[in-house]
Amino acid sequence: MTFKQKREYFSRIINDPSKGNTHMAVKNSIYQTAITFVSRFGALIFTFVLAKIMLPEIFGLYSLALSTILLFSMFSDLGVAQTFIKYVSNALGKNKNSEAKAYAFYLAKIKIALLLIASLILIITAKFISSSIYNKPIFLALISGSIYIIFIGLVGFGYLFFQSISNFKYLLFSEIILQLSRLILIPLIVIYSLKHFASLEVNSLVPILTLGVLWFILFILLLVVGLRQLLFLKSKSIELSAKKKKEILGFVFSTSALSLSGLTFGFIDMVFLGAYVSSAFIGYYRVAATIIGSIAPLMMFSGVLLPIFSRLTRKRLESGMNKSFKVTLYLSIIATILVIILAPQIISLFGSEYSQSVLFLRILSPLLISLPLISVYSSYFIAKSRPRIVSVLLVVSTVLSIALNYLFAIYLSGLGEQAVAIGIAISIIISSYVYLFGLVIKRRSN
Repeated sequence: MTFKQKREYFSRIINDPSKGNTHMAVKNSIYQTAITFVSRFGALIFTFVLAKIMLPEIFGLYSLALSTILLFSMFSDLGVAQTFIKYVSNALGKNKNSEAKAYAFYLAKIKIALLLIASLILIITAKFISSSIYNKPIFLALISGSIYIIFIGLVGFGYLFFQSISNFKYLLFSEIILQLSRLILIPLIVIYSLKHFASLEVNSLVPILTLGVLWFILFILLLVVGLRQLLFLKSKSIELSAKKKKEILGFVFSTSALSLSGLTFGFIDMVFLGAYVSSAFIGYYRVAATIIGSIAPLMMFSGVLLPIFSRLTRKRLESGMNKSFKVTLYLSIIATILVIILAPQIISLFGSEYSQSVLFLRILSPLLISLPLISVYSSYFIAKSRPRIVSVLLVVSTVLSIALNYLFAIYLSGLGEQAVAIGIAISIIISSYVYLFGLVIKRRSN
């Protein structure tokens, strides 16, 4: 097949609307794969550049501050995203544009309130967190994080509008702009900061503050484009009934624990590392975790699957779930094996300063199997309007993760920082597989 024939073939796949949900799934999968690739590859390159420039100590402080900020950001969602996709996508699928608009506006009010609360709490607790919990100079970085939380939250919520109408083209465009702008601007600003300021606190603040400004610019762009493309927002306004609002709040509450997924598998470990190991060791660990975090989403299709699953009948939902599971499992196993084998070569790109990251990369590699499969199962249960199953299991795995992190940190602290970091990594893996196996068992028993 010539290049021209291949181009025409993929063009037909993307632009032929006669295929219904099959067409939508293929089209969205192509765009979502591109978005995920741009996002994760951009994040990996960005981390690589910053890690090389900052070196382990400052990079560790920056990573700790950013992880803490994102931890607070997770609590500004509390199930709003899942509820938005479920209700708005479903209403649009039935051509009920006015109803979709009402859902979107109601959830927007909830989201804005949560963002302001999360930002205020971070400002109030920043001093205590930096001094009493971590005992590290990241106070100013945490304060700047209050701005970061608001704009990253608003942009993320804006993306839901495009995701609900299955328009991933604009999301791809936005992601390219974000990755290019931060990859070009932030390293230059960080280099300037390192040359002119000796303070660790200032140097860990600069990239976070600059990121907040970039999210603000992206939010303005989102407003301009969104008002033109989201035609359902121009529909006649209607008021949701008290009963429907109660139903939506109930769904938000039942899926609120889903916001803890990032807490369990992305931030709990950083909190304990911040409290028990030096900033340099946080840098070693974070490099490995970032690599895993950049690869895992390439096997995740929840952003595509949830809007599609929400519109399928029960029989077709089960068939789609089985196919998604098999594809995700095969890709995840292959990725895990490759990472274990190639870990030394991958880490060598960051420089000899990060040689201790090889061990952490291999230990964390099983997450490349559990996290993508968890994403598939979560989309499945939410589409079946059974988010409680996901929420309960997530709470259990979160509690387990916190308990294991604490036990490993306490009992391994006498063996050195590396032992503590290894224990924390193992606890994250154990809790993720407990969560996954729980989802598998629940599906088979229902």
